[in-house]
Amino acid sequence: MVKDSGKVSTLRHHYQDDLEAFTWSALVAIGIAVQDRKIHSKMSEHLFIMQWLAIAKKRKIFSRNIVNELQWLIDEGKKKSLNAQLKFKIEYLYSTSSGDVTMQNDYFKFTHTIEVLRNNGWESFLLTPEKWRDLHEKIKVREGDFIFMDDTRLQECFGVQGEIVKPFCIRVYGDVEFAKLTFIKHNLPVEFVKHSSNEFYHFHFLLVSSA
Repeated sequence: MVKDSGKVSTLRHHYQDDLEAFTWSALVAIGIAVQDRKIHSKMSEHLFIMQWLAIAKKRKIFSRNIVNELQWLIDEGKKKSLNAQLKFKIEYLYSTSSGDVTMQNDYFKFTHTIEVLRNNGWESFLLTPEKWRDLHEKIKVREGDFIFMDDTRLQECFGVQGEIVKPFCIRVYGDVEFAKLTFIKHNLPVEFVKHSSNEFYHFHFLLVSSA
């Protein structure tokens, strides 16, 4: 079993500082816009945030460590419009970065991590239990970055509060190191196991005891 340690704590620290600076700046800008009456409805709030994010991206104002989160928010806003609830997502990211562990939710962090990977060119596949069982260890996949998941198992493994209630694993092909760092940044309880074939890794998500 391969476990990442040593640099992980430092990596998380820098990432959280950068994420806190980014999200705090966004929330301050939103607050000022409300006071100046530039934001007076849900639609004006959405448009203001989208414009602010676009400017932040174009001018490269913030650290490269949070470029995935910035792009994720932009993509969410484009795809879902008002339903993206961008301010809520920014508030959540801020609470995560500022160390408010009680605000964190394993399901949100997991799905957000998958979304970040997708934004970086990864493809993810939700398989039925039958297809997951048929995903033989010797199966070959085309060149690229891929994640395979058992859809039914995933639904069983998260509780009503979004916490992991049962351990589960996903299969990862391609740029495994990038995937590792992305999951580490999101502070998920995960261990990385390289398959003997060297073709892929299993990422094992663990049930963390509250004791």
